[in-house]
Amino acid sequence: MANVRIAPSLVPLLFLLAAGSCGGDASADGPGAGTPEADAAVTPVARAPLTEADLAGLSLAELSVEVPWTNNRVSHEPRPAAARSGVLEVVTASHETFDRVLFRFTDTAPFPGYSVEIVDVTAPLACGGEERPLDLGGDRALVIHLAPARREGAGLDGVGETRAVGGARVTRAGTLCVDDNEMVWAAGLTSGDQVRLLELSGPQRLAVDVR
Repeated sequence: MANVRIAPSLVPLLFLLAAGSCGGDASADGPGAGTPEADAAVTPVARAPLTEADLAGLSLAELSVEVPWTNNRVSHEPRPAAARSGVLEVVTASHETFDRVLFRFTDTAPFPGYSVEIVDVTAPLACGGEERPLDLGGDRALVIHLAPARREGAGLDGVGETRAVGGARVTRAGTLCVDDNEMVWAAGLTSGDQVRLLELSGPQRLAVDVR
C-alpha cells in the first residue's frame, strides 16, 4: 500500500476526529459510572482513489507518496546529511483538469527535500541570501525549492532562463536560482490555486499538479 502524506489542511480535521473517538461523557452516578458511553458515529475523511486520468501515464505501482489537493505549502525534509540528488529532467504537460510538472532525479542519492507553493508574483523570490522579482507572466507563480539538489541533465535550460510552456495554466517556466545545495524552479500561472504531489520510484520522480 502506498504511503500517504496528508496535506496540512486536513490535520485539524483529523485531530477532531481522533478526539471524538476517545469516548463520550460518563455520569458520576449510577451503574454506568466510569464506563464511557458508546461513541457517536464518526464519518471518516473521504478520499477518492487516483484514476487513470489522475495518473496521466504514471504507474500506480511506482507511487510511494501522495499529497492530495491542497491550497497550502507542501514541504518534505531531506534525510540528515543526504547526498545531493541530481535533477535530470523537468517536463511540463497540460491535462484536462490540471497541469503537471514532472521532475526526474538520479537514483544514486536519496529523494531530495522540497518545498512547493503557489505565491503572488509581487512576492520576491528568495535564494542564496538574495531576493529577486518573479517575472513569469500571470498573477501567481508555482515555486518549487529542491534541496539538496544539483542540475545534472544536459537538456535543462540555463539558470535564469525561462521559456514559454503553453499549458492551460502554466505559461512560462524555468530554473530561477541555483545556490550551493538548492535549486529553485518556478512557473507563471494564468489560473490555479491548488497543488497535488506524487512521489514515485523506479526512477525517482516528483510530479507536481496544479489546478
